Amino acid sequence: MEVGIITAVAGGTLAFAIGYTIHRTNVTGRRSIDIISTLPVAIPGLVIGVAYLWAWIGIPGGPLRHHLDPGAGFHRALHAGYGQGAVDLVPANPP
Repeated sequence: MEVGIITAVAGGTLAFAIGYTIHRTNVTGRRSIDIISTLPVAIPGLVIGVAYLWAWIGIPGGPLRHHLDPGAGFHRALHAGYGQGAVDLVPANPP
């Protein structure tokens, strides 16, 4: 509990100091401080987004690429569906 209280006070003080510096002063480098203080919040979301993207599209050259590719099954089903249609229904413009 002691560590939690110390961490909360230190974190709150640091957050207040960064916020005050960015919004209320004209210190050079305010934009850099703002970007650096935002990175710990932004990076985990970017990593998760790239992981989801790679999981659904497949890592280029990765071992699970063919198992996780949603397009392959769709194309196979589409091709099989076209083959089951009646011959007189297939043309878009009947004679």
